[in-house]
Amino acid sequence: MAVAEAVKTYQNFIGGEWRGASNGATLEVFDPGNGELVYRAPNSPIEDARDAIAAAKHAVEHSDWADNPNVRATASTSLHSP
Repeated sequence: MAVAEAVKTYQNFIGGEWRGASNGATLEVFDPGNGELVYRAPNSPIEDARDAIAAAKHAVEHSDWADNPNVRATASTSLHSP
């Protein structure tokens, strides 16, 4: 298996923190043209999706996320890198 020079490993952003899949599983994505490993991502179970939904709901209901564009902008810019 060929590996691209710099293989990025992504994580989930849930409840204000970066984390991998709760079950530790990852998904490897390969370039179909040359077979190189391009990146790894969490292969998250349904529980992680439920956690993400609950965290998003909490953020909307218990902060000024919905009404304050500055809060949304700050949160969005923090997502660019774990």
